[in-house]
Amino acid sequence: MKKRLYGVIVLAMLSAVLIACDAKKQSTESTESTDHTESTVADFTFEGVIFTYDGKDYDISEQANAIMDAKLVGDYIIIDGHINPKNGYYGIFNTKTKSFEKDLFGNNLTYYNDDVNTILYAFWSEIYDYNGTIIATCDMSEAEFIYQIDYINENTQIEVTISDGESERKVVFDL
Repeated sequence: MKKRLYGVIVLAMLSAVLIACDAKKQSTESTESTDHTESTVADFTFEGVIFTYDGKDYDISEQANAIMDAKLVGDYIIIDGHINPKNGYYGIFNTKTKSFEKDLFGNNLTYYNDDVNTILYAFWSEIYDYNGTIIATCDMSEAEFIYQIDYINENTQIEVTISDGESERKVVFDL
């Protein structure tokens, strides 16, 4: 039993490293913004818990144990950090001030129109907005979890996909 558990842990860690390496490669290939003519966004990279922007390193080891992805959203870079299988870390980095503006903890972060102010994310059964305000609470069994959040109907509603690992159901909330 211990050998099997050890093997599962090793495989999970190896998978996380491979995913992080692939995400790092993808992030460095797509760091130019086509939506902004005011400024050119410098390249950014990440490895382990170190995010590098414009030649400066930022260590997120106090927030997460690995960076899984980083995406340019308007004038911000959203750092997707791994904490555990159920919840993660999202660091909102302002490319103009070259500083982190927010630390969000949860999962299934979404937004629209390259606007961080439209960010929504889940933490357990609740959906939060960018300012940390609860905008919806999902009625779920112990076996269920929030699988996905999508803006719908011209961004006037959200559709939350809830899963138990075998089946899914969708719930719609007005914004």
